[in-house]
Amino acid sequence: MRPAESIVTARLRTRVQGGVALGLIGVATELALIEHYESPWQLVPFGAVGVALLALAWHRFSPRRTPARFLQTAMLILLGGGAAGSWLHFEGSRAFQLESDPGMSGLTVLTKVMRATAPPVLAPFSMGVLGLFGLASLYRAPVLEAGARETTIGGEQ
Repeated sequence: MRPAESIVTARLRTRVQGGVALGLIGVATELALIEHYESPWQLVPFGAVGVALLALAWHRFSPRRTPARFLQTAMLILLGGGAAGSWLHFEGSRAFQLESDPGMSGLTVLTKVMRATAPPVLAPFSMGVLGLFGLASLYRAPVLEAGARETTIGGEQ
């Protein structure tokens, strides 16, 4: 059994999770400003951000095993959503580039797609990075240790 977590480590966890929350609010704001809601698929990032913010709040105000596991799941959703979003952006941009110039192929298409600003291929990875930071904030968290006890607000098991 490891010794109790130091106050410095606990504060670091809290600050990293606060940074993740601020980043998620920024992502949602940017998506709203660029009107990223023209199709149902474009609403998925809003849902992922909402679930992640809910998980962060639940874990912040109820630091127990279940909220921590939910937070881990939400951060994995952000990782998967970031990867899927980048793939969708890549495919959309590739289709547009090939429609503009059907004779393009190989490295030329890849270069044009990666340099395209609409849709930005790597932008969705920002959600994935925030998910990684969220997961890192739970690394070796005492609440997730094998011997940790799940307690209720009254302190009972």
